[in-house]
Amino acid sequence: MWFKELETERLNLIEIGHHHAESLFEILSKDEVTKYDGIESLTLVEDARRLIDSFKSAYINKRGMRWGVILKDSGKFIGTVGLHQLSLANKRAEIGYEIHPEYW
Repeated sequence: MWFKELETERLNLIEIGHHHAESLFEILSKDEVTKYDGIESLTLVEDARRLIDSFKSAYINKRGMRWGVILKDSGKFIGTVGLHQLSLANKRAEIGYEIHPEYW
């Protein structure tokens, strides 16, 4: 299955890999980021790696798709955006995102 990367004027939306685990952890360990997500703030970088694995699994199984949000000018990973609870048969999905508070 081919992962579609997207580009805007200021951002690249890319496939998230384990090399993004530290950056993802930095974002998802902040209570102000996770308080409306229905997840607990991460406490270990390994939790970020497991989450990345779950993003990949959801994509492979056509249940969701999650992009890393990268600033073009600096290459900095600032968050994620994507679809979850994806139902292709019903043409329905939920949209979610997490952005580092410095970029709100």
